Amino acid sequence: MRVITLPEFGSALELIEIDTPQPLAGEVRVRVHAASVNGFDLAVAAGSLDGLLEHRFPVVLGKDFAGVVDALGEGVTDYEVGDRVFGVVTKTHVGDGSFGEFVTVPTATGLAKLPVEVDFARGAALGLAGTAAQAAVDAAELTEGSTVLIVGATGGVGNQAVQLAVAAGATVIATARTALGIAQVRMLGATEIVDHTQNISQAVRTLHTDGVDVVLHFAGDAATVLPALRSGGRFVSTLIASPEQLSVVDAVVVPIYADPTPVVLGRLADSLAAGRTSVTVQGSYALADVADAFEAFSDGARGKLVILPSPLSPSANRELSPKNPEFLGLFSRFAGWGGVRAGETRVDASNLYAPEPSFCVPGPSTGTSSGWPCLPSAPSWPNRCSCWPTRPWSGTWAPCRWPGSGWPARCCRRSSG
Repeated sequence: MRVITLPEFGSALELIEIDTPQPLAGEVRVRVHAASVNGFDLAVAAGSLDGLLEHRFPVVLGKDFAGVVDALGEGVTDYEVGDRVFGVVTKTHVGDGSFGEFVTVPTATGLAKLPVEVDFARGAALGLAGTAAQAAVDAAELTEGSTVLIVGATGGVGNQAVQLAVAAGATVIATARTALGIAQVRMLGATEIVDHTQNISQAVRTLHTDGVDVVLHFAGDAATVLPALRSGGRFVSTLIASPEQLSVVDAVVVPIYADPTPVVLGRLADSLAAGRTSVTVQGSYALADVADAFEAFSDGARGKLVILPSPLSPSANRELSPKNPEFLGLFSRFAGWGGVRAGETRVDASNLYAPEPSFCVPGPSTGTSSGWPCLPSAPSWPNRCSCWPTRPWSGTWAPCRWPGSGWPARCCRRSSG
């Protein structure tokens, strides 16, 4: 099978062929339809975890995945071949990752069934980020009317945390800088925005003189945002290992470790399937383009970046997964549009390709200059997409084109039919 590996510490990533793994007792083998990028993956690639975790070379990278069970290990009774699943690779060593065509995982933790309402791309984007966000919000002990500052709100964990905090009744202050980032977090429920390139604590204290009840810290230097917290507040962080790392006298500091149990993963998937939360997928990349995905992640992604291991032709992968996409993931939150949220598709629920929405540019025959979300079609139509006006389904197909003329994502032009 094809995988992305780190051959040794200090080396570049390589796309190689290795033997397809066989599931051990208590494990299932999953044919990976999608994986997603996390900070952990970049740390492994950089050799930052050398000496902290066992590495089995060549290390196959990747934590998050979604796909279909295709083999069962001895003793597995709670899954069947053909089950749609998603989760997080939770093995104690580094090396058996999800950036490949297959992955073996234990059923006891890091695995859950994926509802048919959730496509593989969003399932792959949910595991580690959703688990960390849920743990952080639980640790925050939010109540109706709590004020919470979410630092790193435009990232994968932050996106989920904003929605969970809003659902808990909190007033959310989110960090964002660009117009797209601000629009994204506002659509997810944030009511106040602070620029993360400025003095965050000072900006928060200008609006909330006593400070906020909770800080959820997912990005940047913890010490610089700690002053935004009120006396007696809670500082919850995924980036510190111990409360002793911060000099705090009158606040509670809670380090967070993502624990993707089947129960937690099931809660996240059910919420996504029911439309109570959404996942922002900024862009998707072919397996051979993982290095490009890492670069985009380092530059600051608005949401999640998805890896598609399917061995499509390079040209097909480029069409489905443009590099450096300025994709408007914020539209995944829009409701309506013929009963389907933008960013989703009404075709076969197992379809994962081209999960991101783009704009449909109406043709001259429409007599209007307004834009509509454009939903990708099934894999059998890899270079086409369907345009959905507000209602009903238009029934027309139109070819996609590359970005240009100021349009930030793939576009389609609605046919006159």
